[in-house]
Amino acid sequence: MTIFSTLPSSKTPLELGIVLYPGMTLLDFAGPQCALGLNDNTHLLWKTSGAVKTDLGSSVFPTSTFANSRKDFDVLLVPGGMRAADAIKDDEILNFLAEAAKTVRCVTSVCTGSLLLGAAGLLHEYKAATHWSYFEALAATGAEPVHVRVLADRNRFSGAGVTAGMSSVLHCWRS
Repeated sequence: MTIFSTLPSSKTPLELGIVLYPGMTLLDFAGPQCALGLNDNTHLLWKTSGAVKTDLGSSVFPTSTFANSRKDFDVLLVPGGMRAADAIKDDEILNFLAEAAKTVRCVTSVCTGSLLLGAAGLLHEYKAATHWSYFEALAATGAEPVHVRVLADRNRFSGAGVTAGMSSVLHCWRS
């Protein structure tokens, strides 16, 4: 018996949509994607098919644009990043999130990714976790910030940081 035969699996892989944006934290999406990697089809989503530069300067290429992506994700993930404040001002990102969230099973965020969910109206009257220094900004979106590592409120799952993001998608997957 190999280690892979002992890992949980599903007959139908999860459809994981990860929203990209310039300046996102690479580990905020790579960690959760790796946590689900044996059990999912990953879709990297952005406005165009061009490269998206991360906080570390490396670039990631989307596999789908917002316009041509599937609409029935099991999990929709928004990573955090120091440039989340810029992404919050982008109506195309916020509109995509608001529309996509209507048909997904779980909406998840890592760190400041919760600010994008909040700005898209997806955390109004939901509890959510984020990086401790962004609690006031998260509260301004109508969310209720909670000082915890991982938080689940109905179908919204949020993690306060990189490793919490991995935990939150696994909680979502098991729910």
